[in-house]
Amino acid sequence: MTQKQISSHNISGDWRLFGETKLPFSPDPADHLNTWLMETLRPLNLSKRFLDKLLESAKLAAGGLPLVERAPDHVHMQIYTPVESTSNQRSWGFFRVEKKGDPQAADSTNFHAIAFYLYREGS
Repeated sequence: MTQKQISSHNISGDWRLFGETKLPFSPDPADHLNTWLMETLRPLNLSKRFLDKLLESAKLAAGGLPLVERAPDHVHMQIYTPVESTSNQRSWGFFRVEKKGDPQAADSTNFHAIAFYLYREGS
């Protein structure tokens, strides 16, 4: 499992890349995902309930690929957070964006990328 640590790379001015990894493709990615998410998100001090929801969403996305002849060799996962992080105790929310290539295509467009955007509710 490759991993990038917290980055200050800004996307569209509102989001920063907080962490990313390439997970080996697996029908059951739970162990890799759990370890990576816990290590990456530790600085945010998120609630266990929120982390469980995020992990469940990540498992569904990463493990929900159909078993095809040309499955991707890895799943590229990224976590984004707001550039402006506030210190008050508002709760967190997230949304997920997935990009999938075509495993039947003749070229090398067989990929799976998952991005999670974490935000402070009410922002």
